[in-house]
Amino acid sequence: MTTCLKFIVILSVGVGIACSQWLYAQDPARDRLRDRVETVIIGKFAESLNLSPEQAEKFFPQLRLYQRNMEEIQREQRELRGTLDRLSDAEDSSPEEVSQLLDRFSANQQRMVEHKRHFLGEVSPFMSPQQVSRCSILMDEIPHRVREMIRERRDYKRNERPAPRRAPPRQPSPRRRGR
Repeated sequence: MTTCLKFIVILSVGVGIACSQWLYAQDPARDRLRDRVETVIIGKFAESLNLSPEQAEKFFPQLRLYQRNMEEIQREQRELRGTLDRLSDAEDSSPEEVSQLLDRFSANQQRMVEHKRHFLGEVSPFMSPQQVSRCSILMDEIPHRVREMIRERRDYKRNERPAPRRAPPRQPSPRRRGR
């Protein structure tokens, strides 16, 4: 393994662990999953972008900041989606209320696009145009891959669980002869 690749791998693992510390602190299982996901994401970026150590040193802090900000926007988006879902079931929903929520939902989607554009603008001074374009593509692919990875893991765990244990049938104890 080259020195550059070793540095990137070590940096990737460190960033993954650091990122996971502030997320889902209440649930250790989620922490472990978050660690694995972050490590996979960082490894995928490091591998696909072929970053030099200097680039990696600048890129990964920017990526962490981007992810933190996106998580906040995505959380808001989930809340809006939940509210829209409840309104779609309620018979007394007003058209104005639904329209207002749809406008907020669209504005949030626009914020996500602008945030991605801003991130790519921040990393473009120290990355080649090819790296920036690959990064943009990865940013779109990674969430799908992560969901797929989580789904596969969940399915694996469901299929891996052993059947409930039953007590083995009692065997008659052998009788001892002549004592």
